[in-house]
Amino acid sequence: MNARCKSEKAVFRVILIKPSHYDKGDRVGWHRHEEGHFEIVLSGRIQFWSKQGELIVKPFQVLFIPPGVEHRWKCLEPGVMIGQIVFIEGR
Repeated sequence: MNARCKSEKAVFRVILIKPSHYDKGDRVGWHRHEEGHFEIVLSGRIQFWSKQGELIVKPFQVLFIPPGVEHRWKCLEPGVMIGQIVFIEGR
């Protein structure tokens, strides 16, 4: 799925990434993305960290991570998560 949405200042393009299955203890170390992105947890619980703090995301909760924000995450129990990359055009 590729959706576009216009605002007064920019055009946003959302690319849907397929759901990924994770096991308890799976993790990704500190990293950042040039694009903003949404993390959508469908099942399980995922703990996210950034310089601003930490947060546990539960099923059907959505987390937006702005462009350039360094973060990491760990799967607290088996689950499924969808990542959506958001490209901002015309910035």
